[in-house]
Amino acid sequence: MEYVIEGLFGIGGFFLQPLLYVLILAAAIQGWWRVQRERRMFNTRIQDAIHELLHLLWPSSLAALVVSAVVLLFGVGVETNALWLFSLLVGIVALCGGSGFLSAAYTFSVLIFLGWTGQVSGLVPDWMFISPATTLSLALLMALLLWAEWWLIRRKQTASASPTIHRSKRGKWKGRQSVKRVWLLPVMLLVPSGEGVLAFGDYWPLLSLPIVPDFPVHFLLFPLPIGLHTSVEGVAKPQLKDGLSQKVAWLALFVSALAIGALYFPLLSLLAAIIAIGGRLTITMVSRNNDRRKSPYYTISNEGLRVLAILPGTPAEDMEILVGELIQRVNDQSVTSENEFYDALHINRAYTKMQVSDQRGEPRFVQRAFFENDHYSLGLLFVPADKEVPTDIDE
Repeated sequence: MEYVIEGLFGIGGFFLQPLLYVLILAAAIQGWWRVQRERRMFNTRIQDAIHELLHLLWPSSLAALVVSAVVLLFGVGVETNALWLFSLLVGIVALCGGSGFLSAAYTFSVLIFLGWTGQVSGLVPDWMFISPATTLSLALLMALLLWAEWWLIRRKQTASASPTIHRSKRGKWKGRQSVKRVWLLPVMLLVPSGEGVLAFGDYWPLLSLPIVPDFPVHFLLFPLPIGLHTSVEGVAKPQLKDGLSQKVAWLALFVSALAIGALYFPLLSLLAAIIAIGGRLTITMVSRNNDRRKSPYYTISNEGLRVLAILPGTPAEDMEILVGELIQRVNDQSVTSENEFYDALHINRAYTKMQVSDQRGEPRFVQRAFFENDHYSLGLLFVPADKEVPTDIDE
């Protein structure tokens, strides 16, 4: 019974963590910033400003259950000062808009580097000192969160990618699809307790490992964030499931092997941090460079209008038009510019018929009755041919 009561207190402690509210604020700012950018580029918003907040805890809470189970079964303990340092680091990064740097590969690696610096040189103050046991725990948590990152990226729906437009080297407009997301994982940790509420026994933890605390502990549900920021302009949408997630899975596998090895050879935790931060940076940079070498996918074309975005709840959604597809004909009229598209729509305001070519070049026809309260462009957004669009708001 005491474990149940302590678990409830641990859950209550989740709402006392300043980092929780910092992450909520950061997600709200990110949503507001995105809406401002979309309004300046397209004169409309694509998703509500609360879109980021609505996806903050789901489906990441499912991943958090698995991480919490591993932490509790094996008795992974983390000292309080490490959590405060983590909160300070993550809070600064999150409020500065650095979603991509909220990957566990970055945040936990910094703490592991700091832990080894204090243990080897003694140059850090006492409140920043991280013990060897906690350093090993951080390496294991980093590996677990990299697996969670892999799973979340695989599940990520690219339909919610935010479009932007930029000038090419030739001065023409080109489109870009960006995914910027922060997930919050409420993970149950074992932290020091002066009262010694919980005691380890013969049945718990499962194994006697160096990560098991040698101090009295209690439960604490702690917010651990995972961030993602990627953008593409050479393909229709970010290749998350078959591209980025596979690379993160390989990284998680290597880091996991090193984190487990560190339980017996502690120096491997430092190597795990180096591999994690170097590997994640390499994945980001290589993916970006490979994409930028390709010809822009969203540009003005003589073959039709490339769909850059679709507004939710508009006729384009009902017609099952997809982002990245090519609008070639509207009401039997060829269209290659927004003006031609609008003129063709007015030929028959009561009923609209369009020829659409998918990403494989296969054409199909879509049609729908046009009602008075329907969006004037059916909810379709394109790359502009030539107009002044402020792009000084960064991604």
